[in-house]
Amino acid sequence: MDTRIQAREKGVAALLDALERGSEPQTVQPRLAKANADLREMRGRRADYAARVAEIDRELASPRYWTMAQRVASLERSITGLNVSADDTRLRSVEQRVARLERSGRGSEPAPVHGNPAREDEPAGPGLAIGAVVEFEAVYESQDGESATDFALATFELGVEAELAPWLKGHALMLWEEDGTEPVDLDEAAITIGGTDGMPLCIEAGKLYVPFGAFETRLVSDPIALDLGETRESALVFGYGAGIVELQVAVFNGDLDENDDDHIGDVVCAVGFAPGAGTELGVYWTSDLGESDGLEEQIAENLAAGAPAPAAYEGVGGAGVFFSVDVEPVALCGEFLAALGDFEAGLLGDTALSPNAWYTELALTLNESWELAVRVEGSEDLPGAPSLQYGAAVACALSESAGLALEYQHGTFDGEAGDRDAVTGQMAIEF
Repeated sequence: MDTRIQAREKGVAALLDALERGSEPQTVQPRLAKANADLREMRGRRADYAARVAEIDRELASPRYWTMAQRVASLERSITGLNVSADDTRLRSVEQRVARLERSGRGSEPAPVHGNPAREDEPAGPGLAIGAVVEFEAVYESQDGESATDFALATFELGVEAELAPWLKGHALMLWEEDGTEPVDLDEAAITIGGTDGMPLCIEAGKLYVPFGAFETRLVSDPIALDLGETRESALVFGYGAGIVELQVAVFNGDLDENDDDHIGDVVCAVGFAPGAGTELGVYWTSDLGESDGLEEQIAENLAAGAPAPAAYEGVGGAGVFFSVDVEPVALCGEFLAALGDFEAGLLGDTALSPNAWYTELALTLNESWELAVRVEGSEDLPGAPSLQYGAAVACALSESAGLALEYQHGTFDGEAGDRDAVTGQMAIEF
């Protein structure tokens, strides 16, 4: 485009020289007018191209492109629409940026873009993704003849993930839950090395959830099993994936010190299988189930209070199994977790307890917008949890990033506590 404009400018200059040398105005002036009109049109088109390239630059930096693939696809569509000469230097610069994004985001060499092959010696640019989740809930609960209603901003999550190289990533997740993590909590922050086709061994280090339990659900509320098994620690996790099998081992120093042994000694092991499309199986083991988020605080408080709790803490191992089958429009999953021994009297209750929890869930996708899910679950020796609970939820997707859900649950408890009914409505968005 610049070459054509320069040629037209030279033509205009030649016509002006012809006028100055005495050429017939009636012959030269129409040609001069047409040349000037063509020149204005070309300059206008070049300005349009520059504006489009600037728009591409802004889109490249926009946080709404969460993944590298989305950003690359958008840029490719925009560049295709330009249809300008390969001589345009700024366009080549944008195409090279696309090539760098493809190498860093997809982990492989890109195909040439509009005839300009990517330079292999160019460094891959870092990929950055930023996302957030907001969940607002309205709750009604009735138990033992008493009822309560409430509004709550149940969840606000802000996550940042950076891919510095195909084998090097980092992420952080801030979490705010009303009456839970106020004012704000660093939920996760970790560095991941490996985990690629060329480097199947993966090492993850940071504040994270160790691989004990799946806790998969499509209802609004979490399954009871999560209260028993979910464990977040500052840990080092080793992983290895080979075909349909994935192995993970996590090591950390739990907060419940056994016999004043303040060293790294807690271990979690997990094995996952993916025998077919949409099918997952998993088994896992922990050296101390008492380190789970649902039990640790209660055990620590009872140990600090003294008798009837024992003077020293002895860890109790735990194990679990999980399965999931997702064949549209039906999805089925289930899980069982249990302590492998008894927690001594005074740690979780007046007597020795060996808690366990289980659930099974069935979901049906009705169409592109509606989904129905039902869940049955139960527990034993888990303080404050229902011994049997069942419920259902219906969800409507308003868009790819917004949805509504309505859930009903009925729970029964051992002992003197009466049955509980709960209805929860949720509005959620992701951006």
